[in-house]
Amino acid sequence: MILLMSSVLKKEVLTSFVFLADLTSYGVKNTKRHPCPYCNYSSSQSSHLKSHVLIHTGERPFHCSLCGRAFTQKSSLKTHMLTHSGTRPYKCLSCGKAFSQKVHLRVHMTTHDAEVE
Repeated sequence: MILLMSSVLKKEVLTSFVFLADLTSYGVKNTKRHPCPYCNYSSSQSSHLKSHVLIHTGERPFHCSLCGRAFTQKSSLKTHMLTHSGTRPYKCLSCGKAFSQKVHLRVHMTTHDAEVE
């Protein structure tokens, strides 16, 4: 049994599916859960579980070739590499200061919000 929210009726509908084809026709592609062996976390995608398990093992498989710093995610390494290249694609329109990460620009913008008040 799987509980689905009906977008048409805007109410919960309990539907019994006999075949996987029935699930996919409702947009449900994968109902298998991959449980973490260390905690109660589970994911429908094995790649998400693999990334999660790194929290428990302490493994950091992505290493910076320039300074040796290691990361659990490839995206974190990619962001880190901007610190070595000096690339700062996020520029403040108020003062011209530039940042390597969008989040740093957002935090910086709060300083301009304080100036207005």
